[in-house]
Amino acid sequence: MTKPSKELLKRTYAQDASIYQETPQAVAFPASAEQVIELVKSGKRLIPRAAGTSLAGQVVGDGTVLDTGRHMNAILQVNVEERWVEVQPGVVRDELNHHLKEHGLFFGPNTSTSNRCMMGGMVGNNSSGSTSISYGTTREKLLGLELVTADGALRAMGDIRSDGVREIPSEVEDWMTQWQDAWTSQNLETHFPDASIHRRNTGYAIDLIGNDADALLQVMCGSEGTLGITTKIRVALDPLPPAHVAVAALHYHSMDEAMG
Repeated sequence: MTKPSKELLKRTYAQDASIYQETPQAVAFPASAEQVIELVKSGKRLIPRAAGTSLAGQVVGDGTVLDTGRHMNAILQVNVEERWVEVQPGVVRDELNHHLKEHGLFFGPNTSTSNRCMMGGMVGNNSSGSTSISYGTTREKLLGLELVTADGALRAMGDIRSDGVREIPSEVEDWMTQWQDAWTSQNLETHFPDASIHRRNTGYAIDLIGNDADALLQVMCGSEGTLGITTKIRVALDPLPPAHVAVAALHYHSMDEAMG
């Protein structure tokens, strides 16, 4: 089979599911965290990409597209008793659930593109979907991440570390404490999107920043690859829903009453 030319390959990655188009300088297909580190240390402008199913053009640009879906697509570990799974970013959501079905488990967040969207993209976007009211968003399911930060360091956050230690990169400790003073906290409470809004993906979730790495882990989810490039993901699972479901149509006098 003839390989596509470099120009054709770049044009293929010039768009995602959105209306935006821009031809990248190059396309890279890392097969390991070590290769991601090499790319970061090269100093090139990188655009992490999974399946490219988003409608907002997040993976379109003139940098080097870093496609983690082609080679980094393994299901690494399933813990049935503790109900979690560890995967690489290129694992497709529905394929993951097909694998988990024999264990009576599944990953709840369910986007309309679940038959092709990848776990790395779901973490990057904090994906939710039609079942988020019952099963939560990706952020609420995220237990741990392994990712490469801008300095080329491989970081582990949350439960993904075998020693159980939560690692806060030293260079961001001061940055995190800046959000703890009374003035900043008051401004976040007044002007930031209400924390009670279940699905909110406008900018970084800076109102969630605390003084521990679990809070930083939540901020990473939804940062769209700007704070680090994901190489390994651990998420919580739920028992499979009943085989038979029913639909109920409820009627309310107002939108406020329906949302209450």
